Amino acid sequence: MIHAVDDPDRIAFMRFVAEVAQSAQGFQAFVTPATFITLIRLDDGTYRVWGLGPAPLSAETILGE
Repeated sequence: MIHAVDDPDRIAFMRFVAEVAQSAQGFQAFVTPATFITLIRLDDGTYRVWGLGPAPLSAETILGE
């Protein structure tokens, strides 16, 4: 889990990256496609999925505060 910078106690993200089917050797930096699941922490300490998308969002966008 990656905790949100602007609200680490309530928001976290999980990043899913496609698996490489064969061995590879990298020669330069590049961006890999990823999907992010946005998680919201409830008062009881459990997390619930808030959304799914191509990038993390700001706490203001998620919580509307």
